Amino acid sequence: MDERPAQGRGFCSEGDALAALNIALRLDPENPNYREDRSRLDYLEAQRSEGARKAELLDDALFQIRKAIRLRPVSPYAWSMLMQVKMGLGEIDQEFLDALDNALMLGPWEPEIQRAVADAGLNVWAVLNDSQKGKILEDIKRGMTRQPGEMVRIATQSRAGGGRRSGKYACN
Repeated sequence: MDERPAQGRGFCSEGDALAALNIALRLDPENPNYREDRSRLDYLEAQRSEGARKAELLDDALFQIRKAIRLRPVSPYAWSMLMQVKMGLGEIDQEFLDALDNALMLGPWEPEIQRAVADAGLNVWAVLNDSQKGKILEDIKRGMTRQPGEMVRIATQSRAGGGRRSGKYACN
């Protein structure tokens, strides 16, 4: 959803996408694809929102992605989305760390997963143990083979801000 405009394809409005997903969820509430898509849509909208609206969208995204994971626990994209939503909420807890580990384990060669893991890992570096740090570094190395520019950008942004978000997090 977030890459369509960059690829030059036609796309519907977010309102249309949300309406279509809500219909799809009513017709097939146990479909993990619809849950993942709904979570991603809420997460993307939250990135452009502030205050109570942002918190509401992130809470909705969290509900949807947890449901998607229960329905299909082997999706690295779902675990990655859970990790991103938890970061958005500032909840760097065991659920976040499990999502990070599962995204790494299930999708180590997926470019989208590599970017999300590198970004999250570098931004919460201070709360990671040595094993987790090693896994993040391995992820970045893998990412450098297919998308070196993106990995450098992520590392530079993280370093420039001292881990853009790292000061905010403490592992609960």
